[in-house]
Parts: sequence; C-alpha cells; structure tokens
Amino acid sequence: KNVTLAQMIRTFEDAMRARVTVYTLNTAGLLPLGQDSAGLSLSEGSEPDVRQTFVSRPHSLSGETGGFSVRSPAQFKDAVTQIFRETGSYYLLGYELPPKKDTGYNMLGGFREIEVRVNRPGLVVKTHRGYIDPKPEKTPSTPPSPTDAALAGILPKTDLALRVAVAPFAVPDPKSGKLTTTVAIVLGVQEPAPAERVMERLNVQVRAFTQRGDARGMTAQQATVTIPSGKSGKDDDVSLDVLTQLRLAPGLYAVRVSASSERMGKEGSVYADVEVPDFTRVPLSLSGVLLESTPGLIVAAGDALTSIAPVIPTTLRDFTMTHRAIAFLTVYQGGKGAIGPVRMKARVVDAANHTVAEDTSMLVASQFGAPRAADYQYQLPLTHLAPGMYLLRLEAALGAATSRRDIRFSLR
Repeated sequence: KNVTLAQMIRTFEDAMRARVTVYTLNTAGLLPLGQDSAGLSLSEGSEPDVRQTFVSRPHSLSGETGGFSVRSPAQFKDAVTQIFRETGSYYLLGYELPPKKDTGYNMLGGFREIEVRVNRPGLVVKTHRGYIDPKPEKTPSTPPSPTDAALAGILPKTDLALRVAVAPFAVPDPKSGKLTTTVAIVLGVQEPAPAERVMERLNVQVRAFTQRGDARGMTAQQATVTIPSGKSGKDDDVSLDVLTQLRLAPGLYAVRVSASSERMGKEGSVYADVEVPDFTRVPLSLSGVLLESTPGLIVAAGDALTSIAPVIPTTLRDFTMTHRAIAFLTVYQGGKGAIGPVRMKARVVDAANHTVAEDTSMLVASQFGAPRAADYQYQLPLTHLAPGMYLLRLEAALGAATSRRDIRFSLR
C-alpha cells in the first residue's frame, strides 16, 4: 500500500508530539555484490562506514526525532549497542515558549526548530530537530471535575498518594447467565493520620482505553469511610482500600483511576495496564491474583467484589510475620471439551531467584461448576520467610496447556 505525503507528514507530527525517538534498521538481508542495503553502489571489498551508518539524516523519521538509520545488516550489533547507550542516558530540558510571532511555518505547519549546544568540546548532542506548535485548546464551557482533571495528564497526578491492583475475571451475567469479563480494581489511598476520628469521602473514577486511545469503559462512585485517630505523639500515615469493578471485553487496556479526597482537598491518579483474556475460548486460563490480608487496611465499599471473589482484596504488599496473607485466583477451562483435573503449583522465589517455598495440589473435575471455573487459594508462608523481596508464581497445567500468574510482595 502506497504511503501518501499527507500520511508521512502526519507520522512526523505524531512522533514529534509524542516525543518519540525513532531508530530505523533495514532488514533487507543479503544483497548483491556492489550494493549496500540502501541500494547504493560500493566498491568491491568495501564496507559501510559505521560513523556514516549512525548519522541522523535530515527530513527522515529517524533524523527528525533524534534517532538514526542503519542501512547495513552487518552493522546491527553495533547499532543496537548504540541505541541502548543513547536511550539509557539522557537529559530532559524545559524552557519558556518564545512569542507567538516568532513561530515559523513549513510543510509541517507550526514548526519550531530546536538547537541544543554544550560548552564541552568533542561532544555530540542529539535531540529532536524541533516540535509542532500545538493548537490552542478551546476552553470548555463547563470546567472538568477534579477526578476528570486528574486523569487528563500524560503522567499520573501525585498530590494524593494512590496505588492500584487490577485483576481480570469472568463472571456470570445476571440476566443471561453467560460468562462476561470484568476487571476487579482495588484502589489504595494513603493519607496523613488525623488527630481525631473523621469521616472521609472519596470520589473515585475509573476509565479504560484501548492501545489506540479509544475509551472502552467508565465507572464512578463515592466511597465513605471512617478513619480512626492517629497514635498519640506519632506522625503516621493511614492507608485504606476502595473496591470497585469495570466490565470490559477481552483485550488489552490502559486503566486510569483517579480519586479526590474531601478531607484533604486533594486529587490524585494512578495508571495500570491490564490484559483481559477470552476465558470462554482458551483451553486453560487464570484470572488475575487478589491478595487478602489479616490484619488488613481500612476498606471502603467492601462488598463491591463479592460477586467475583470470596476474599476482601487489598493493595497491601508489604507484610510482617504477624500477617496472614492469602492469594486468590480462579481457574477457567474454556471451550466445550470434557473438563479435566488441573495441576496447581505455587512457588515463592526470593531476590536471588532461589525457590524458598513450594506447594502442589490438584483441582479435580468435580470442582469446576457450570461456568467451567474453580477457585484456588494459597496462603503465603510468611512465618517461614526471611525479610526481603519475593515473587509468588502460580502455575496451572491441564495436559499440554499451561497458564501462569506472578505477583510480588515483601516481608519486613
């Protein structure tokens, strides 16, 4: 399919606005003697100059975005090393926009050229050649709500400390009885402990977007919770969890969650990616993992996930030996074939990748009900672990079919 000039210009503009650095590698492979991968004539026995290979060519996608093009497959090894070198160390600079009258226009529209110089001899500075001057946004007649505004940024808003755990599940539809997919969402909120017992109201909003940025789901709720007073003479934080869920079709999503605190007068947001499997078609699949802890955190809307799991999930991942923590997930056998026994294996791995705890069990066919699903729980062996970071790996096997979920936790 031919690429038009308008499509190329749009690609340039999108790359510049996204601040993406593009590196292009020609994968043409072996070439006739006397030509390089760009079709240029070479004398017999000569090789492309590495320095020339890594030059940013003006008016190319790599050149405009601060990358480079590699024309010869023989240079791939050196090129990949250079790519990691450049992307592994960089500076992010900001400056005040020049007056509007200084804007120059060319084939890309409102283009502003950038040149960065350093006072140290012998250095090569590689930057984007410029950027597209954004069009002024129209001021909305109605200002966005605090939770809407907290979701609008490229990066999460951190005025209110948040964390989130997301886990996809399949649940029966109340009307049709058929399995539908949903995502369990546990939002953790951290606030300074109050001097006296107070009532906190949190406005929570969840939105999901496809990889193309298309909106696919939204839910909002107000959660009310009582926060006890902090310990006398101790400046401490209090953590609480808000439970909710969002129905989503199978696919890969970017989930954005925001919350505003009436008590603090602050807003925050947190982002996460989630892949929702097609549980009804895959021969063997696992839901996401939910962790329940005793003692746990303060919970708002504690019954929001009772249709999904028999546990009260938490965002707590840092435990002590006095905690009792349980990992929960659901095992699904999709398709229409006969239901068989599933072998479950739980393994705890430490920071040195050594297995420090292991357990194997079987889910027999009779444990899988009408929705072809069975629940599985594993208690973390906290009293047998040394302080440190750990990875819990849960694996399922049904014949040749396997599925796995991982979740991190720590012990102090």
